[in-house]
Amino acid sequence: MLRIASMSKAFTVLAILKLLSRGPGLAIEYSNYGYATLGRIISNVSGTSYENYIRREIMIPLGMTSSGFDIFASLRARRAVGYRWQAKQWVREPGMEGRSFGAMGGIETVQAAKSAMRRTRALAT
Repeated sequence: MLRIASMSKAFTVLAILKLLSRGPGLAIEYSNYGYATLGRIISNVSGTSYENYIRREIMIPLGMTSSGFDIFASLRARRAVGYRWQAKQWVREPGMEGRSFGAMGGIETVQAAKSAMRRTRALAT
């Protein structure tokens, strides 16, 4: 069994394994690991968490007040939570808040129904 002493060593091992999956230029391959690495780079360079950086530098300046990384911080009436069928029952999908892989899709947006309907009507005209 492979034991890894630290998170940075774990990322190094994953990077090496990813490089070995195919030779350069042989195929295009999507990788969630690439987004996780980007999130880690943003965190290391900015000196703050990925979530705080994105909130401060992107969401707040753009007025994205209904978007964030913790769906349970929003009002219950405004949130939609995903579920999946597993072992003959519906199981709630876990959130991605505070995880290393949050950069690969951990942003959640909630919106008031009336506001969404107004925007949809405006786009349709």
